[in-house]
Amino acid sequence: GFSDVYGSFAAQNQSLLTQVATSRPIGWAPLNLDPLTMFGDVHWDRIHRLRVVAMVNHTTTATTPTKRYTARSHDDDDSRNHYVRICGGCRNLSDRRILFGCFEPYCFKLFWNGSWSVGDSYKGHVKNYADTWHELELKISVEGSVKATLDKKVLVATPPSKTGTSTGMIGLGCGSYHMCSFRNFTVAAASTSDTSGRMTKATKR
Repeated sequence: GFSDVYGSFAAQNQSLLTQVATSRPIGWAPLNLDPLTMFGDVHWDRIHRLRVVAMVNHTTTATTPTKRYTARSHDDDDSRNHYVRICGGCRNLSDRRILFGCFEPYCFKLFWNGSWSVGDSYKGHVKNYADTWHELELKISVEGSVKATLDKKVLVATPPSKTGTSTGMIGLGCGSYHMCSFRNFTVAAASTSDTSGRMTKATKR
């Protein structure tokens, strides 16, 4: 099952996994980071394909209309950190203390306004974006190359990573403490060729 590292993720209506903490708690050791829940084994090295349907700033049920449940409005400065993320390579990132997290180059973030990023180097923006349910897919090859897909459209395919490793658990999370939801979650192995390709609709910074 899922293990919450930061924030609080709850199952709703047997079909949704929703981050429900809407205020940042007092950190102890380490300080609280953005909400994150993990699944799998730190020794996984062949789980390279993660697909999930996610909603950044809403939560819904099968019988009720879409509702907005955010800790702060989009007019607040904190709204720039409202995003969902799916990640690979999640584990203890420090050899000197407990610091569970995910290797940033293997994290795909989708923001409430249509902006997206893979790690710190690849960023872009989706035109005519609507903050509703979207299918996010992240593929990571054994060599560390990454392909991020939104609603079956490839956003970026990166070259192999020269640092870090894809070994580890997978992670789902939010930016800042607001309610985001996930459903239709699948994890599978992907071939090396699945992530090959050229970068599209992205700016490398």
